[in-house]
Amino acid sequence: MKKYSFRTALAAGVALALSPCSAPAQAPVTIYYTGNDVVKKFTPPGPATIFANLPAFTNPQGLAFDTSGNLFVAGGATVSKITPAGVVSLFANLPPGSFGGYGMAIDAANNLYVAGAATVQIVKITPSGVVSIFATLTSGHTGMAIDSIGNIYALAGNTVRKIPAGGGAASIYATLPGPNTYGLAFDSFGYLYVSDLTSVNLYKIPPGGGSYTPFGTLIAGSDGLAFDSSGNLYAAHLYADAISKITPSGTASVFGNGLSGPRYLAIKPDSNVVPPFALLITAVEKVGNDFRVSCTSEAGKNYELQSRLDLAAGDWASLAGTTTSGTGGTLQITATNAFSQPRQFFRVKQLP
Repeated sequence: MKKYSFRTALAAGVALALSPCSAPAQAPVTIYYTGNDVVKKFTPPGPATIFANLPAFTNPQGLAFDTSGNLFVAGGATVSKITPAGVVSLFANLPPGSFGGYGMAIDAANNLYVAGAATVQIVKITPSGVVSIFATLTSGHTGMAIDSIGNIYALAGNTVRKIPAGGGAASIYATLPGPNTYGLAFDSFGYLYVSDLTSVNLYKIPPGGGSYTPFGTLIAGSDGLAFDSSGNLYAAHLYADAISKITPSGTASVFGNGLSGPRYLAIKPDSNVVPPFALLITAVEKVGNDFRVSCTSEAGKNYELQSRLDLAAGDWASLAGTTTSGTGGTLQITATNAFSQPRQFFRVKQLP
């Protein structure tokens, strides 16, 4: 019996794809973005509207939604909280020297992490507003993202650094051509995407880091990046007053223009879609010719394995005999003779 990392292509032509569960046809995506002491929102065909006015001279940058739909925005020396109704309040004061708040990310427990271009510190803010220093790095950082298990990734110049969940020493995750990389976002398969403010290049870093590949070109340099629930990537173009949409296959198009200098982006979580990494995969095993996945589950829910031959085309298909009831703990699902079939990608789906 052989075990594999859940993010690694498996031997004998099988791979596990961590993907959001299937959902109804996607409604028009609404993008929230920062710029000029306001947070705006845009749903095509537009126009963009003001979602919330912030205190003067805030210079808002990074932003992130919590699981209740509250939007947090960093800028200047403060973090503001905006309710779903657009009501603004002061959520936290940042330590001296934290001006900017360029990078912001939020973990599964709704802890906020904020990085500034003018400070070497990364600040952690609990849901109750308690501020502490989470990490001290060697330079200011402009982008931030969190992976499925809570590791923090911070971007500065042309370097992505990784800080372990819970804190600890930072390590270099990847080095890019740069030199002005700003946007940082994970897709649901664990690939990390990076944009550059002063070039049209978009980069893709595989799980585990250490290398990168180009992932298409944009209409202009980009600050913020954000994924929707269907796996489409959006890029903010400060100097082009536009937002691009990039499909999972890397095809870019203009999502909206005339948007008055969008900096960073956020998309409200879709309550009807299981978010990326909602199922925690704890083991992937080859047992003879069978393929077995172990994952966390909820009692009273049903799960099944699905597969497809091509991530860029076709649909997910249910595998006969893999529908299983959740246990409230670790659940094992086995695909019989999977290793005797043509190369496939697998996912675990929670059924309605």
